[in-house]
Amino acid sequence: MVSGAGRQRVGVDLAAEPGRTAVAVLGWDDGKAVVEDLRVGADDEALLAALTTADKAGIDAPFGWPDAFAVFLAAHLAGDVPVPGGLTGQQWRRQLAWRHTDETVRAATGIIPLSVAADRIGHAAMRCAAR
Repeated sequence: MVSGAGRQRVGVDLAAEPGRTAVAVLGWDDGKAVVEDLRVGADDEALLAALTTADKAGIDAPFGWPDAFAVFLAAHLAGDVPVPGGLTGQQWRRQLAWRHTDETVRAATGIIPLSVAADRIGHAAMRCAAR
C-alpha cells in the first residue's frame, strides 16, 4: 500500500478483527482526494505499512475509555462503587458510558454515538454494581 509522490493521507476504519477493518490510501490530484488503494480485511501489518507512508492519517476508533468509566471499574474492583449525589441513575451511567467527544457529537447533531464503555446490558451492570 505505497503511494506515489505528493501529499498522501491514510484513513483506517478499525474493527475488532482484521476481516472487518478497512484502510484507504488517498492521494491528491488538482485539489481533490483520489483513492489510490483500498483494502478491506486489513491486518495489523497492512495497517502499519500504510500508516508509515502517510503524511497524515485518520483512525476511526476510540483511543480510550471515559475517565469516569475507568474510575468506576477501579472502584468496582476494590468493592466500593458509590453513586455521586445529585445525579439520577441515568445521568450517572451516561457519564460512565460516553466520552466528552460523544456528548459533544450528541449535542451538535442529535445522534447518539456508540458507547466505547457499554452497550444496553452494560448499563444494567453499572446499576447493579452501584450501591
